[in-house]
Amino acid sequence: MIKDLVLVRNFRRRIWHSRIHDAYDANTAKRKWRFYTVPEPGQPGSDTWEGESWKIGGSPAWVTGTYDVATNTTFWTTGIPLLESRKDAPEIICIRTRCSALDPDTGKLKWHFQFTQHDEHDYDATQVPGWSMIRIRS
Repeated sequence: MIKDLVLVRNFRRRIWHSRIHDAYDANTAKRKWRFYTVPEPGQPGSDTWEGESWKIGGSPAWVTGTYDVATNTTFWTTGIPLLESRKDAPEIICIRTRCSALDPDTGKLKWHFQFTQHDEHDYDATQVPGWSMIRIRS
């Protein structure tokens, strides 16, 4: 829960196209926003999916996200898509095995980091992101 929002990830064990993060108003139960971990046509990164493969693509969030109060950012990690659902090219961008930083008020992507580009070994990003302040002397 962040502020008055309940954030949930949609994950169905046997249906790998689950790729949704939703935020609901805690008082009214109305959905405030939805974020797709696999972009739909026209969204940034959608050109990295062949045809309609994005519909079955995967990139599920395996664990609950985390929240940084100082930056008002929620972070979610995802796994890889089904191997047959993506182009077979090393330059594939921003879709899988990544950490997505979202604005919890709007659900908009602030930034992302892809841990393993062209991941063919199932190195899912299944860890809850941990953040720390580290002071380094120069």
